[in-house]
Amino acid sequence: MRGHTRLVSSLRAVEPGRSGGVSLEGTFGGLIGATFVGASALFLLSGNAISVLTSAVVAGVIGSFFDSLFGATIQGQYRCTVCGKPTERRMHCDSATAHDRGIQWISNDIVNASCTLVGALVALGFHRFHG
Repeated sequence: MRGHTRLVSSLRAVEPGRSGGVSLEGTFGGLIGATFVGASALFLLSGNAISVLTSAVVAGVIGSFFDSLFGATIQGQYRCTVCGKPTERRMHCDSATAHDRGIQWISNDIVNASCTLVGALVALGFHRFHG
């Protein structure tokens, strides 16, 4: 299955690393990462260990999904006018890129901050109602 990356919004095949692209390997990696963060939180938070771990895993997976969704739909995407490759950058190959899709002022940094906030709110809500 290696290399089967799909755009989360349309399921169209895209190259690995493309904003909005998801793969089985990346999704599994995100789940492992969320589990690691949740396990680390067990040492810092008091309360029901299963609830702490579960809320971190659920929040991490949902935050990761929203990162892909926002990257595929609203993040500004550009195309290099020199080599034709898609990019998140306004400059590529030492030249200005052309806006391809998404909202120009929404950068990857804004997407990352938004998804971190989504994940934090999910964790807080999940832990509050199930902790």
